[in-house]
Amino acid sequence: ARSSRVGAALSVVVSPSLDEVRLVVGDVVAWRTSLSALGASEESASSFVLARPIEYVLGVQPEGTMTLDVRTTDGTSLASTEPIAFAATSAVQVAVWGRSTNPDPGAAERPPLAMQSLVVEHALCDAPTAIERPFSESILPNAEDPAFWQPASSIGSSSTAWTPNTPGRTPTLLGRMAFEMGERIYLARPLEDGRFRPVQDSLAAAPIVLGPSDALPWMQRAVLEPELVAEGGRWVLYFVGVANDGKRSIGRAVGDPGFGEVFSTPAQVVGLEASETLDFDGPDHLASDRPFIPSRLLAVRTSERATGRTAIALFTLAATSGSTTETATRTTNLQLPQEPSGLRTSDIVHEPTSGLGFDADEVASPSLVIVRDVLRLYYAGRRGTRWSIGLRVSPDGVHWLEAGSGAAVLGATGRGFDALSVADPDAVVMTDASGVARSTLRLYYTGSDGRTESVGLAAQPILDGSPR
Repeated sequence: ARSSRVGAALSVVVSPSLDEVRLVVGDVVAWRTSLSALGASEESASSFVLARPIEYVLGVQPEGTMTLDVRTTDGTSLASTEPIAFAATSAVQVAVWGRSTNPDPGAAERPPLAMQSLVVEHALCDAPTAIERPFSESILPNAEDPAFWQPASSIGSSSTAWTPNTPGRTPTLLGRMAFEMGERIYLARPLEDGRFRPVQDSLAAAPIVLGPSDALPWMQRAVLEPELVAEGGRWVLYFVGVANDGKRSIGRAVGDPGFGEVFSTPAQVVGLEASETLDFDGPDHLASDRPFIPSRLLAVRTSERATGRTAIALFTLAATSGSTTETATRTTNLQLPQEPSGLRTSDIVHEPTSGLGFDADEVASPSLVIVRDVLRLYYAGRRGTRWSIGLRVSPDGVHWLEAGSGAAVLGATGRGFDALSVADPDAVVMTDASGVARSTLRLYYTGSDGRTESVGLAAQPILDGSPR
């Protein structure tokens, strides 16, 4: 019916009768041009519009912008917009609306527009699955400190952090790795070649940064899975505290000013204390200044104690009023746990897949990083006894898509220190001193050969644009 109306968040309106193309955001016309202007350089306006098809390419970018490119079918651009601010707040649906008769008798020379085809494409930027290992051996432990490592030394998860003023440019001075070994947490300093060595006196064992405490029952048995953060001129350490009954909670300890390596007495993160039914582990912290991503996120793995069912969930972090502790709150649940398109719209970002996927049995160890305004979540997935690393991407921390068609982005090599499994990803964007064009995504991980576990490194260049 002529009275029907489509209310669109974003639309391209093409009207030969009005000699106009409009780009409309909500009810606001963000850009317009005339069809006559598009055809003036070729033929008369009416002849051009009627005789030659025109392509209208509307692009919506995950960093919160959109563009419109008007071109001929051979790719010749006729008009285009500058990037315009726009961010989808829900799953995207595409609708085509128009009429088959022209009610304007005076526009008979411009018959109604006819659409020849419609193509909807979605792509992931920066080929996030293209990641390679620069080293064939582990970067920790290594031959730098043979006296420190026992023959059966096994490292659990690790986390690297860099001071925020010049990230990655002078790593010998500004970076640290926190790593788990023997149910305790230690620190290591980076070497110039990308490997690490423990923070220690050459004649003494490396000092324990954090260990179990009889005074704190929630971490009396073990401390595991460190997440190191540079924040406010200090190192901040998130970690998993294990009680004697096996319950797992998320804790937080703060280092001395000036990035000192002595940490305060830990406190539990409010909202992430273990209960009779649920454990929390694998914390990963992200600070963001992007307009569509919460300023402070903590990704964790949740585990149901009765069933063992696991999931990766997102929480927002805020300082607890009147104290030095922090409170974690689940991100908004948008009611649709899983849409048919594969778009995730829940605080539960990912759960084990069904069937024969690499993560069919268990998920763990989330790691958040922003690459060119796209939020990436790396995670470990298990099928049987083998662990691999997968990836999901999001523009806002709410709507999530799988990358690489759901396949693992990093798996076991079949030889060496990571012959059987890779797990515990820790993603960091490093900026070279020469500028953003040589930024690199580093993905630290734990590799297993079936006997011991060590830290490995994979990397992906970010070839153009900002790492943001």
